[in-house]
Amino acid sequence: MTNALADDVGQVLWVGFHGTSVPERLRAQIAAAEVGVVVVFKRNLVVQVV
Repeated sequence: MTNALADDVGQVLWVGFHGTSVPERLRAQIAAAEVGVVVVFKRNLVVQVV
């Protein structure tokens, strides 16, 4: 895949993740602008009651 095509695909790629911390691979993809949107769901949040 060419860099231009990879950039175009990344701009429309929506990703989510399991758990409450962002996996290292996803962090790297975000830093490299390889994904367009990261969806954060309720299951990804830690709620603290004080």
